[in-house]
Amino acid sequence: MNLRRFAGPALALALLAVLSAAGFSQEDGYKFRFSNFSLEFYGGYSRISPNDFDKHAQYEESFIQFYWVDRLNYLHAIYGDNFLVTSTRTGDSVFQALKKAVPYGLRLRYQASPTLSLSLGVQFLEGTQLSNVGLMIDFQDRRPDVTDNLKYRSFQYWNSGFATQAKAWMPEFGLHFGWNLSAVFRYEISIAFAPMFIQCRTFTQSHAIITMADGYRTDSAFSEEIKGTGTGLSGELGMGLFIRPLKNARLFVEGSYAFRAISELSGPGWNRASTADSNGINDEASASWTGQWLIQRAYDFRSWGNFASIRIQNRFGFAVGLVNNASGNFSPELSGLQVKAGVGFNF
Repeated sequence: MNLRRFAGPALALALLAVLSAAGFSQEDGYKFRFSNFSLEFYGGYSRISPNDFDKHAQYEESFIQFYWVDRLNYLHAIYGDNFLVTSTRTGDSVFQALKKAVPYGLRLRYQASPTLSLSLGVQFLEGTQLSNVGLMIDFQDRRPDVTDNLKYRSFQYWNSGFATQAKAWMPEFGLHFGWNLSAVFRYEISIAFAPMFIQCRTFTQSHAIITMADGYRTDSAFSEEIKGTGTGLSGELGMGLFIRPLKNARLFVEGSYAFRAISELSGPGWNRASTADSNGINDEASASWTGQWLIQRAYDFRSWGNFASIRIQNRFGFAVGLVNNASGNFSPELSGLQVKAGVGFNF
């Protein structure tokens, strides 16, 4: 979906709404004048809890936990002192989920009466969470009934390109109800509505090296990126405190709760995998696709336990060692509390 095709109509409708509302809300005796217009700029911090987005980090964490940590603990439980493991975690302690975003934007405000003003603006929201996780495992693999080419010496894993990202922009129409506390201080209650245009991205770039007791080594790498765009609705309810140090300028801080509902996402994806070993044998594979973002349940059943996890995916009909089932639409929940600070200038 091309978001730019909606930009013109969305802004035109919002401008028509604010001009119409300004005309109807102009209070008798409160004259229209250009000095009633002001321009505001702001930035801030938003705390979000995008539960579906969390699956990107949770899946990667559960994957290395099951296939290496749980597996090795199982072998130690069977072989005891003949299979000892020393592991070291580097970088982040766990893969990090997206929990915060930065709202920023500008708005044109019109003071229709001493207690009511209208605004038209554009708000942007950007959230990026990066992780850098590494795992180093050394083995004392002394199993008497296993040959050296099946005994482990070391395992190295790192994922330095793990990312979860969400971006959105919203052409907002707002209503602001305010009361002067003095010539300098004023407080307001505000409400705003907007269509929302969102872009999301997940990326992983892992690398693993396995060395056996006889010196045989395999080096594998895997990268995958999926992108998606979608539309939704945004609403915001908040309170603000304004300070006017100068006649034509003011500072403000606002606290609000922003509700952001997204219908669905779709977009392109690709992955690439490569493997090389110490015998000089190399293997590479890659794929690309386009599809709707869904929540996918992945299962695997091994001697040391059962793997069951959920991940974000927009490619289906394939499996490599895992049973994969689509279980529901992906919803990047970006609602949350936020605080903004800014400055405004009267015309």
